[in-house]
Order: sequence, then C-alpha cells, then structure tokens
Amino acid sequence: MKARLSVVLCVLACAALLLPVAAVPAGDREPADSVGKLRAGIHDVVADPARAAKMLAAVDEIEAAIGELNGLIADEGASLRALLLDHGSTRAAVDSSLADFNSKHEALARRCLTAHAALKAEATAAEWKKLRKLELEMMTYAASRSLGQAPSSGKEG
Repeated sequence: MKARLSVVLCVLACAALLLPVAAVPAGDREPADSVGKLRAGIHDVVADPARAAKMLAAVDEIEAAIGELNGLIADEGASLRALLLDHGSTRAAVDSSLADFNSKHEALARRCLTAHAALKAEATAAEWKKLRKLELEMMTYAASRSLGQAPSSGKEG
C-alpha cells in the first residue's frame, strides 16, 4: 500500500512538473491553502523542532518549484505564441524553444521530487501516516493548477 501511494504521489508530481500546458491566471486564489495545511500538520505532528524545520524547508522547496513552474509555463506559452504567429519563424527556433522549456521543466521536476523525498525521509512512519494526505492534497492542487484545471474539492466519486 505504501509503495502504491508513493507511486501515485510521484506520478502527480511528474504530471504537475512535466506537462507543458497553459498556466492558471496569477490572480486566482486557492480555495483552501493546501501548503498552509501541510505546514500546520508538520507543526502539530512533529515534536522534534530540528526535524520539523527540515520538513518545512522541504515544503518551501516544493512550493518554490511549483511557483517557478507556473512562471515557466506562462513564459513558454507567450514565447511559443509569438514564434507561431511570426510566419518567418523557423522550425528550428520552435524546436529550440521547446527543448529549452523541457530542460527547465525536468530540472524543476527533479527539485520537487528531491524535496518530497527529503520531507518523507525526515518523518517517522507514524508521522508520515498523518502527513501523507496533506502532502498529497498539496501536490494534487499544484498538478490541477499547472494543468489549468479547477482544483478538486475532494468530493468527486
């Protein structure tokens, strides 16, 4: 069961960080602060301040990577739009833009997954059991936002 949850989490993280799609407008607000809930969960569950600090740093890294991803997607969308509207653009220019985007995307995915591993490594089994759902909610929200979809309310079938 633990292996399946880790696989699901990795797939969600990869989906959030590896699919080139349009970003949600910057003015949109989270209906529920999933990152804040995870931070609060860490404060509530982890008694050791040193481990809690490391876990919070990992959450900060995930949040930063997701923020950079949203900016990267928006920038690439604008760049590709300009290239495709310019009839003088070459296929090589488009390919180069996409290759650069994919390279940056992959680096962000690695940062996110490394931070996830650091977060999980600091938690005891009992702590992770309480925190994994909060992290999954955060990653699900990030994935849906990066995919340009409305966040799930968690009440669907």
